[in-house]
Amino acid sequence: MFNIIIERGGAVYPATLSGRPWRKIGPEIEIRDRQALASWYGRGTRRFIFRPCDAGLIGIDLDAKNNRDGIREYITLTGDDPRNGYYTCTPSGGVHIYFWNTSGADYVSAEIRPGLEVKGKAFITIPGSRSDRGIYQAHGDPGTIGELPATLAAVMPIRRTDPAPMPRRTGESLALNKILEILHRQGIDPAPGARNNFSFQFSRYARKQGHAPGEVLNFLAPLADGDFSQYEIRAAVNSAYRGAR
Repeated sequence: MFNIIIERGGAVYPATLSGRPWRKIGPEIEIRDRQALASWYGRGTRRFIFRPCDAGLIGIDLDAKNNRDGIREYITLTGDDPRNGYYTCTPSGGVHIYFWNTSGADYVSAEIRPGLEVKGKAFITIPGSRSDRGIYQAHGDPGTIGELPATLAAVMPIRRTDPAPMPRRTGESLALNKILEILHRQGIDPAPGARNNFSFQFSRYARKQGHAPGEVLNFLAPLADGDFSQYEIRAAVNSAYRGAR
């Protein structure tokens, strides 16, 4: 997998055992060849990450923890077992899979189903790495990576390059707490592990109702905690207001 990333123009970065970049991302810590990889390994680094979009890929992170089953969600959505091709087993029992993004669409990194998270510009751990829980073990041949399944692409939000205009409302806009109630009835709640997707869906709904992004950000601010930062909330709001669809 490392060779594919590098050959496609991507870069790999050293990370802590918890998965955070070793330090601020920049050219000084980019890994673009085996020699640089060996150098960081020799310094004790055991976990490495990359952004799939840098190599023309889309990563799909299927979690199997906190009462979420991303593998089951993926099978239900696509009708295919993600372990039929090239995949990585994560230490927590989840799976990472990859697809070529031949359309070039700027997919938003977000959890679109419980335990099913899209990784485009977001970092994902490369196989062979070790976390504080264990090894990311690869299976299969990365040369068999195929195109993104249509059933999956159809539900993945896309970030537009041009800002979407604020919709003009001819009637009274729904209050934010009313939008919260509607999403709850649709089964979209800010539960742990689903707050990224909830924040994006809530913001998109609020934008269509004519609410300003600052108003939405303030409403969602109480969701922030140690596992879901204010920065992540802001990113979800910004994605929705850039016209993600």
